[in-house]
Amino acid sequence: MCDRIGEILPEVLGGTIEPGRVLNLGRLLAATAEACAATDERRVVEVVLRP
Repeated sequence: MCDRIGEILPEVLGGTIEPGRVLNLGRLLAATAEACAATDERRVVEVVLRP
């Protein structure tokens, strides 16, 4: 997705794309293993990891 940020960011800022519908779980960086497991088990679509 990072290679498409220039294409996607204007749509997010313009309201065309709602990132909350895709980025549906937030975890601290220390909980990366939990976040990966949730993605692997299809409990979430994408995870936002925070420092």
